[in-house]
Amino acid sequence: MKEKILHVDGDAFFAACEMARFPMLWNKPLVVGHSIASAMSYEAKKLGVHRAMPIFEVKKTFPHMAVIGTHFELYHMYGDKLSSVLSRYTDRIERYSVDECFAILTESEMNKYGTWENFLLTIKNDVQSTLGITFSFGLADTKVLAKVASKYEKPNGLTYISESNREKVLKKVPIENIWGVGRATAKNLQKMGVKNAYQFVKLSESYVDTYFHKPLAELWHELCGRRIMNLSDSMEIDLAKSFQSMRTFKPATDNKIFIASELSNNVEIVCARMRESDLVTKNISIVLKQGEYNLSQIEVTMPNYTNSPSDILNYLESSFDKLFIGGTKYRQTGFVAANLKPRAHIQNDLFNVQNNILENSRGYMSIVDVIHNKFGNSSIGLLSSLNAVNQMNDKMLVDEGKDPYIWNLPLPYLGEIY
Repeated sequence: MKEKILHVDGDAFFAACEMARFPMLWNKPLVVGHSIASAMSYEAKKLGVHRAMPIFEVKKTFPHMAVIGTHFELYHMYGDKLSSVLSRYTDRIERYSVDECFAILTESEMNKYGTWENFLLTIKNDVQSTLGITFSFGLADTKVLAKVASKYEKPNGLTYISESNREKVLKKVPIENIWGVGRATAKNLQKMGVKNAYQFVKLSESYVDTYFHKPLAELWHELCGRRIMNLSDSMEIDLAKSFQSMRTFKPATDNKIFIASELSNNVEIVCARMRESDLVTKNISIVLKQGEYNLSQIEVTMPNYTNSPSDILNYLESSFDKLFIGGTKYRQTGFVAANLKPRAHIQNDLFNVQNNILENSRGYMSIVDVIHNKFGNSSIGLLSSLNAVNQMNDKMLVDEGKDPYIWNLPLPYLGEIY
């Protein structure tokens, strides 16, 4: 084939993103979740922690286990970075989930690297050196085979399925592990004597097309190396509307400094995502939430486009003072950047003010992004975002008990960056 399909899948992705923030947690058992375990490191899995395990049970069974709440805005930011790195090699990318991407790689691009294996290794090294966490990479002629390949040597895998090794790989893949094969279908196939992917593809084409429903027949064709499924354009759609960051804390608090600091964190996260995608905004809003259905919101239109957190916080200061009600306990902060536009498409004004604002912020924020990529997102930030760490007590942000691994960390913030 003149082109191949790449599948990239994060390894214990949520846990890996948290470890990138807090490097002292690398290679240690870590659980991510609030009331239940949403994700866990491979080390935690080996100890017996499983998905949906109640957090109180995790802490009771493993008292020294590191536990941290979910930060979905952080995971989306890493997902955006993954897509950004892949775009250096192809413009045909599908964001399948927050930690998964499909991409089309062409033979003409591969020829620059000599072989498909060298091309795949180059992309893998680029992704992992940029993001600082590991992914498993699979390359094949079809989406289903690429998905099989990425799981074949997890974690940190690198597998290229070709004509020469396809039979060997498929023999080692249980039928229930094939993407798109549910439990009921797997049981029915097993009753027919089909235990693995190779036995599945050895069924005759006439039998498959006659007796299997269309989705299962398409899986069979894909595993045989015949491309049926195409990439979607979901990634391009995703970048056009808005970015948001929400932060929930327990218990609710009326500490104005803490709440302002959490809002500053929201702004920093969204601005980092905008810079990663080279987008800017002038339409922003902040949210303070008291209960499930009780929230306050203010929308602000700035005079100029920007993706700089310091610029945005300057405009939000008076809005926050209007929104915040003293003595009211809040449980969530939020920030939304709407009507995002590519930075290169912004028209300049008569006195070149817009261009100067973008170029000035681009200069120093690019330095911040380099530091984040190399040393983690907690390595440098706004002093206003650090205040939450200084203000929080042992009960804040932890459901049950004190978490010595997370909330007492000496975060190496370097102070104001502007």
